[in-house]
Amino acid sequence: MRFQLETEKDMARLRQAALLPKEAPPSHGHGPRAQPTLPTLEVVYTLEEPDKQCPKCGGALNEMKGCYEDAEEVDVVERRFVLRRHKRQKYRCSCDGCVETALGPPKLQPGGRYSVDFAVEVAAAKYLDHLPLKRQVRVMAREGLVVDSQTLWSQIDALAQLLAPAHEALHAALLTREILGGEKLAGLIESTFGFTRLSNEVLFTPVPDLVPRTANHGLGKAQLIDCLFTWHRW
Repeated sequence: MRFQLETEKDMARLRQAALLPKEAPPSHGHGPRAQPTLPTLEVVYTLEEPDKQCPKCGGALNEMKGCYEDAEEVDVVERRFVLRRHKRQKYRCSCDGCVETALGPPKLQPGGRYSVDFAVEVAAAKYLDHLPLKRQVRVMAREGLVVDSQTLWSQIDALAQLLAPAHEALHAALLTREILGGEKLAGLIESTFGFTRLSNEVLFTPVPDLVPRTANHGLGKAQLIDCLFTWHRW
């Protein structure tokens, strides 16, 4: 009798344990990483018509407004190359004395076939992601675009010419400093090479600049680094 009572108690405990929520296993790692800069695209999934029926009573399942089970997924939107056909509308006066054509998109080169966005994409891949032009050609071929490295280089060159005024303005602004890039250089040399910290007078010696790089410094007056990483300096 005692064995039977203990068995009934054990069964009651098992039934009670089955009703309790299971403890989640301990998590490892840092968990989902926040992605505050990614754009969010919402996709709503609904039941198909045959599934909108209660399996118990056969009644219709009604939509619960605003009630969803949410989950996040990091996805990639495929890059696509397209052949965009620009149709510039023409206009004329009834007197036949004037014909006007709407302006098209801006071009890096007159009559160029590649967009400004395309040139920026190529330049960013080469100079930010260190992706050679030949490799870009192979990647683009897999995506359906037939192009060669010379064409990609021409786009980068045209982009560089367009941005040349900004580059020259930044260069001129940098040359107004007494010492170019000297703010943290002494500490960098000490930490990298183990040399004793040197003064700016030693690091930055006015040297003859055989190729003058500035218009506001005379020859030999520019405060430039003189053979900084050559052995005779040390």
